[in-house]
Amino acid sequence: MTRALWPVATAAFGVATMATLFAFTRIPEIGAAYPDGDFTRALSAFQRARTMEELAALFGSPPDAGKLRAMTAGNWLDLIVFIPVYTAFLGCAAAMLARSMRTRLAWLAIMPALIAALADGVETWAQIQMTMDWSRAAELLPIVAPASWTKYFALGAHALGCAIICFKGARKRWMLGAIGLVPVLGVIAERFDLVGVFTVMTAVFGVFWIALLVAALTDLLRAKGASA
Repeated sequence: MTRALWPVATAAFGVATMATLFAFTRIPEIGAAYPDGDFTRALSAFQRARTMEELAALFGSPPDAGKLRAMTAGNWLDLIVFIPVYTAFLGCAAAMLARSMRTRLAWLAIMPALIAALADGVETWAQIQMTMDWSRAAELLPIVAPASWTKYFALGAHALGCAIICFKGARKRWMLGAIGLVPVLGVIAERFDLVGVFTVMTAVFGVFWIALLVAALTDLLRAKGASA
């Protein structure tokens, strides 16, 4: 892919990522089981659960069938659509910042993104097996939290890799680089309970991903202006 097409690909996959996040709210099973819009919080708690007691607090004992269906539906969308799309977005963003996919700098961010996608796939598949057959919950639960934290630390490493590209690459992007330093700190803060805000990690990743999308759109506008 030529250098000029990386912002196009980044913008396209970035918009698709945001659209998929919105699509979670339109799944009927999720709307029925979580009418107050707390599905995302419940999913995050599911990803970090380590004991059957924590699962009972989330789903009830015996588990609520509607909530299990909602988790299954949401995780299928995650596995089939969201993981591939956000991985493509993050990979293209790294190549855009490095101006090529064939540099060591680019792979500082691309490799962690691929690791995150693999860990996310393992985590999500285990959750689907659990919610489709609750008798396997105790068997599969030990897989979920380690895979989830591997995913988040890898995504933090991707953001850090992007920050390094912004600081050391041919084109300096100081503001975006500074934002890219924050996600890994958010992951550390939540993993070790250093902050009392449950959603801090989601917030810092959201800000960084939006900043990547804005950077891609800005590059597109500049390219259009230069060719006019």
